[in-house]
Amino acid sequence: MRRKDIERSLQTWFEVSSSAITKALRSMARPPLGLVQIVETCSLRAKAGAANGESERFLATMVAEGQDSNSRSWIDLFRRGERWHRFLLRVRSALDDALAQSGGATEAR
Repeated sequence: MRRKDIERSLQTWFEVSSSAITKALRSMARPPLGLVQIVETCSLRAKAGAANGESERFLATMVAEGQDSNSRSWIDLFRRGERWHRFLLRVRSALDDALAQSGGATEAR
């Protein structure tokens, strides 16, 4: 992928300079990461980054871990929602009991 295309894609999400992208690509190309290979193009200034097997494995692991984390987050959120709902039902029940004892009545809302 051409560095200019990488830059254009990243700048839709982040405020990042061209030199910062070049530095990041160089950093990702060096050990211990070795995730990309920088390829010189026919233009002296233009460069391209090519993924290698290590970056593909890294990306696959990152996606799998993200999916697992997302799945755990939804389960946790659902459990919290259930606890919150039970709490609200207990509060409503306590209010109903208190009003019944004082001779008041609750209205369904």
